[in-house]
Amino acid sequence: MKYAIAIYLVLFSISVNSEESLCKKVESKGEGHWPLDESKFTKKRANSALESLSKLTNNTSMGADFVSVENELMYIKGYLLKQMTDPKDKEMRKEYCSFIENDAYIHH
Repeated sequence: MKYAIAIYLVLFSISVNSEESLCKKVESKGEGHWPLDESKFTKKRANSALESLSKLTNNTSMGADFVSVENELMYIKGYLLKQMTDPKDKEMRKEYCSFIENDAYIHH
């Protein structure tokens, strides 16, 4: 019985931690290019980005780093594209994968 429970727990953890990838993995093009995996575009991260942007828009201090704004917008866009993408819809999947390939990287 212990073995059955252990096997179940291992299989369950693998299925929970594995997320179906819609696009091919993007490799770094070298120093300064840090691509993001599809798994980074979560609801939690998108909400965090919204909170960050809200703080920036409500803050009247000057000198905000616009690169951080670009990064936050990228997380929101990536999450929304991911949610709208039906794996069977080739056009939407193509748009999402184009985003992952070309825009899903840490801006600096």
